[in-house]
Amino acid sequence: GLDIRKPTFSRSGVFVSAKGHLITDAQGLDTCDKIIIENHYEAQILVMDTSETLAIIATKQTVSPSAVAEISLHKPTMGDQLIAAGYSYEGLLEAPSVLKGVVDDVWALDGNTDFMRLNIAMMAGDVGGPVLDKFGTLSGIMTADRSEGRSWPKKVHHAIKAKTVVSLMNEAGQFVTYKNLQQPMNEILIARKARNITGLVSCWKD
Repeated sequence: GLDIRKPTFSRSGVFVSAKGHLITDAQGLDTCDKIIIENHYEAQILVMDTSETLAIIATKQTVSPSAVAEISLHKPTMGDQLIAAGYSYEGLLEAPSVLKGVVDDVWALDGNTDFMRLNIAMMAGDVGGPVLDKFGTLSGIMTADRSEGRSWPKKVHHAIKAKTVVSLMNEAGQFVTYKNLQQPMNEILIARKARNITGLVSCWKD
């Protein structure tokens, strides 16, 4: 039989605008000959943050996501329960998986305050996916392991905080959707929201 072409890697991303702008982990994106969103739409990198952790990508066609991430002034604290979403199996399933996590610390293992340390069963395809707090607002974005040869315990992972998302969107001239905090949301509704704002990002090489 014929070999079926597959992307070099696939990961998750977070829709942040009604025009289809999506934020994801930037690692390796600059090596892709093509970046495809949702298996259909070719996209390009608009801007990366200074640490090259996150990138905003935009489709060349018009895309209308069913929902976009909302930002609040709520800051994560140790012990917070979070709900995340991601294409854990890199697009083999039609919809994102939902994960539960806990904030183990409000900064990274190396002390970087732009990140928070999570206890979460994250897989490679979940990288770039959203982490939502109890109000359903974006608390952070799951990031790839950048430990450079060190092996961490199984459920130790990091997410970059939403403040970097806001800075990156401002740099790109994109409107940030804010939400005024009210009552905590039902977990089922948060999970649904997390799925709705999650997109599939695939890297293809010629």
